[in-house]
Amino acid sequence: PETAEFLNGLARTKISICVPLIETNPARAGGISTMTMRYLQSMAAKCLVVGMLPADMLRLFPYNPIVEIDWSDPAGQLHTLLENFSDYVPLIERNYATVLASHTCDKRWQAMAEILRA
Repeated sequence: PETAEFLNGLARTKISICVPLIETNPARAGGISTMTMRYLQSMAAKCLVVGMLPADMLRLFPYNPIVEIDWSDPAGQLHTLLENFSDYVPLIERNYATVLASHTCDKRWQAMAEILRA
């Protein structure tokens, strides 16, 4: 219920499952598939993001920053990912560096200010 508890939990988490709202609550999403802050929070916490890639992330990241869910065996996939976690450290570090370089609140504000100035 508290932000500090959420951050503490993320700090201990290896894998974060992120799925766009259009998949979990299509009526509320209104037909829009978009990245939520949870994706960026997970990457900033150095979690491996497993889930579905929202359409807008294709424009925001020059690579696929997530591991797509294997819907045929998601539990088996998670076990395999944990057993081979070290294989994903380069992706996790790349995601972390990309978030810091391009996707912090400050960077977002700068981009919005540039659009407004134009």
